[in-house]
Amino acid sequence: MKRSVVRGFVVVLILCGGLAAARAAEQGSPSAKQQSATASSQPGTVPGAAQGTPTAQATSGVPAPSTQPAASSPLEGTTWPVKVTPDAIAAQKGEKPFDDSFIFKDGKVTMSACVKMGFAPSSYTTIPAAGGAWSLATRQVSTDQSTTRWMATFTGEAVKGTMVWMKKDGTTLHYSVEGKKAMTPGAS
Repeated sequence: MKRSVVRGFVVVLILCGGLAAARAAEQGSPSAKQQSATASSQPGTVPGAAQGTPTAQATSGVPAPSTQPAASSPLEGTTWPVKVTPDAIAAQKGEKPFDDSFIFKDGKVTMSACVKMGFAPSSYTTIPAAGGAWSLATRQVSTDQSTTRWMATFTGEAVKGTMVWMKKDGTTLHYSVEGKKAMTPGAS
């Protein structure tokens, strides 16, 4: 058990390093190779964590952890109110923070505020992470064909992550996501 948790953590670090490199390349930052080398040379840090959709490719020879089917996910049947906050670049473009909620039901995740903007509920992937946490990845498409990619880590009663909104006109906006699990009625 301990070995699989460590293996999962290593893969998450590798994925996040690669994701940080992809975002850096997308924004014209230092080369993707430099960013990836920096990320993997700093154990215990997760630069650029949750900046995009994870891939199942592990580059270090470490096997990718098995994913949890959404219908049997530990998130199934839960709701997580979150604050979605634009990064500095998105804020300069006029984007404002907004409240949303991850709602997990029937193997799908719904983003309550995003549904109002035409984004359909989506399937999601959960991956066990260190310390009993769960990493989530999902991609949602709206009626106007813009796309959001959500990545988050659920630890105990808290959630932190990112959302990347790729608009139909080619604009890409980045947001941070943070919140807590909603208490179920009758729970103490």
